[in-house]
Amino acid sequence: MPHAHPDVQDRANQASYAGADAVRHYPRLGHLHPAEKVLFGAYEADLAGRAVLDIGVGGGRTTGHLAPPAREYVGLDYSPGLAAATAARFPDHRIEEADVRDLSRFDDGSFDTVVFSFNGLDYIGHEDRAIALREMRRVLRHGGLLLLSSHNRDYRRFHLLPWQGRPRPGRATARRCYAAWRARANRRRLRPHETIRPTWAIVNDDAHDYSMLTYYVGADESRNQLRAAGFADVATFDLAGDAVERDDRAVWLYYTARAA
Repeated sequence: MPHAHPDVQDRANQASYAGADAVRHYPRLGHLHPAEKVLFGAYEADLAGRAVLDIGVGGGRTTGHLAPPAREYVGLDYSPGLAAATAARFPDHRIEEADVRDLSRFDDGSFDTVVFSFNGLDYIGHEDRAIALREMRRVLRHGGLLLLSSHNRDYRRFHLLPWQGRPRPGRATARRCYAAWRARANRRRLRPHETIRPTWAIVNDDAHDYSMLTYYVGADESRNQLRAAGFADVATFDLAGDAVERDDRAVWLYYTARAA
C-alpha cells in the first residue's frame, strides 16, 4: 500500500478542523474524559502552580480545567477558527494559533508540563510526528511532564467498518452503519491515501464523517517513539486511566512521560 502523502493528510485534516461544523462543535465541549480525570488528579503537582502548554485545545475543552490552577497557561491550536473561538471563550488566558511541528516562539525549557489531549497528535503524518515529539521535548524543562493520548493500532476493531467483524447489535451500531454509508464519498476519496504498517498506520476512520486521515500507533511503538524523542519514564493508560502495557479493547490510549 502506498505511503499516505503528508500534503493530502494535512489538507484533509486541516479542512475538517477549519470547517464550520468543527468551529461550532468543539467550543460546546467542556467535559474531561474518564482517564483525563484520573491523570490530571494523579499529576496535580505537575499542573497546579506550574507553566502548562496545552496543545490542540480545540474549542477549549481542557482550558477550563488546566488554566485556573496553573501559574502560566498557554493554549494552542492549528485551526485559526478554533483558536479564535477558544480565545473568545477564555479572554483572560493566552490562546494562540500554532502548529506543534513548529514551537519556535517558545524557548527551550519554557514549560513544566505539556498536554496534547483528544488524540490531536494523530492528525499529522508519521515523519512529522517525530518532529512534533522533539519540539514538545525541547520546550519542556528537564523532568517536565508530557501527557498525551493517541489512537491504538492494537485495537481489535482497527480499520473495520461498523458492519465488519463482529459488531454489537443495536441502535448505536445501526447509526454508525448509516453514518459510514452516508460518508461513502469521503471514504472513496481518502482510502487510497492510507498507509498500514505492522506497528502504526494512517487510515480513514469515522472522525468527522470519514473526512480525515488518522494516525494509529501500537503501544510498544508509541513508547519507542517517545524514548527516541528524548523522553523517559513512559507509562501507558487505558480509557479508564488504569496502567496497562497494551489494550486491544481501547480505541485510544494515554501516555505520560518525563523529559530526560
